[in-house]
Amino acid sequence: MDETPTLASDAEREQVKLALHEAVVEGRLTLTEFDARVERVHLSRTRQELVALASGLPAPSRALRPRRMLALWNSVRERPRLGPGGKLQVLAAWGRAVLDLRSLALTGGEVEIRAIAAWGSVVLIVPANVEIEVEGMAMLHDKRPFTPPVPDAARIRLRSVSLWGRVVVTDREPGAWTSDFDLQA
Repeated sequence: MDETPTLASDAEREQVKLALHEAVVEGRLTLTEFDARVERVHLSRTRQELVALASGLPAPSRALRPRRMLALWNSVRERPRLGPGGKLQVLAAWGRAVLDLRSLALTGGEVEIRAIAAWGSVVLIVPANVEIEVEGMAMLHDKRPFTPPVPDAARIRLRSVSLWGRVVVTDREPGAWTSDFDLQA
């Protein structure tokens, strides 16, 4: 049976470009090969053409496919399953997103979380054995990181933006907080 080729989406092209970028960084492709394949990615029309351009390379890591979480006018709670190199994007707009990361099995790896709190809050509950790297900005509210010093630990990189909202990192359940000062612990 002859299958009709499936047209490629822009998102699929971006995934292949990211996989090619990962391959050149790892030394699997030369810069010349990388440039040639990226040019062909832009010209590709079908998924089959994209598959051919990624041939000979390992499957893209999960780091290339960020998971997304949205709390819009509601409250959501999740225990995301992320491995080393995993990425998560969180948006809390007029809502609350609670991420319980205590069950992560990173063993020296790194996870990247991008959090945006716009008139809402993002709460990360982290295990005690990870290093937290926080970067970002807070406008008309605050961002209070909990950063226990843990040498040679797995790392969570938090990139956050808070606009009349709050991004909080803690090692306790939100119900266990007795005051705002506990969030700074």
